[in-house]
Amino acid sequence: MESNFFKNAELKLLRKDGSAVLASEALKEADFVLLYFSAHWCPPCREFTPLLKKFYEAQHEKKRFEVVFMSLDNSEKEMLDYFAEAHGDYYCMTYADTKAMSWGWGQKYGFKTIPTLLVFENGSQRNLMAKCGRKMVLKDPSAETFPWRDADAMQPAQRNTAEYIRNGLLVLCILWLVYSFLTR
Repeated sequence: MESNFFKNAELKLLRKDGSAVLASEALKEADFVLLYFSAHWCPPCREFTPLLKKFYEAQHEKKRFEVVFMSLDNSEKEMLDYFAEAHGDYYCMTYADTKAMSWGWGQKYGFKTIPTLLVFENGSQRNLMAKCGRKMVLKDPSAETFPWRDADAMQPAQRNTAEYIRNGLLVLCILWLVYSFLTR
C-alpha cells in the first residue's frame, strides 16, 4: 500500500530508457509526487496520457513535481510498450509492485476508474493534495493553481452505484405507474 511506495527504501522505479532507480533517489528533489493509474487498453487513458505528458514537460521543473506511472495493463510487456510509446520522460513503477499495491490505493483513496491522477506532497507526511488531478490537468494546464489544494472540494459529488440503481428503480416505478394510469 502507500507505505510500501513512499517508505520502501528498496523500491525501484523505471525510466523510459529501461534503467531503474531507487524511488527515494528519484523523488528526493520533488515537492510533489503525482501517481498516475492508467492502462493502454483504456480509451480515456490513451486520450489523457498525451495531455499529462505535455503538462509534465511544460510544468514539472517549475512546479517541482514528478509523475509515477502505475500501470493497470494486463502484462508487463503491455505496460513497457505503453510507457515507451505514449508517456512522458517520468517514472514507472515496476509491473509487479503496481499489481501488489494498486488495489490498496483504490480502496484507500476511493477511486474505481482509470485514468486517475493523485497528487501528493512529497514531505514527511505525504499529504494527499488532490484526487482529481486528471480533471485539474484539463482545467489548469498552465498549473496556475497547482498543487490544487482545494480542488477535490470543488468537484461535484460522485454518486455511488447503489444510488444509481435506487434512482433508476424509482424512475421505472414512476413510469410504470404513469403507463398503468394512461392505459386504463
